[in-house]
Amino acid sequence: MAKRCSYPITRSSHKQNKRTSATSLEAQQVAAFLYVIECTWMNGYSATAFPNPTISQFTLKLTSDNSIDPITVRVIHEMGKVIEMRSKLTPGQTIQLGGAYRPGTYFVQIIQGKATRQIKVIKTQY
Repeated sequence: MAKRCSYPITRSSHKQNKRTSATSLEAQQVAAFLYVIECTWMNGYSATAFPNPTISQFTLKLTSDNSIDPITVRVIHEMGKVIEMRSKLTPGQTIQLGGAYRPGTYFVQIIQGKATRQIKVIKTQY
């Protein structure tokens, strides 16, 4: 069973000062929360997609404890059609996806060995 985790983007340049209220910090965290999806699964691999949603392209970072089996990434449109496939990827690799996609919902399947997981990404018009 997949464990889905999402984390807000943290910026090292952001420092809380006495004028910043907790409400505005929470609003900034919620806004940043929309841009990163990180999914970690029990067998030691994870995928991070950002920004999500996007108007241009997605960055997908792949991480895995398994360095033997190659990783395959398939992007599937919401109607079920495979629109992009990349194979022979390695753990630690970062790839760009979606530059030519139309606005819509896409499912990114990450396949390594016998394990298959997916995350949802959204491309918007604006």
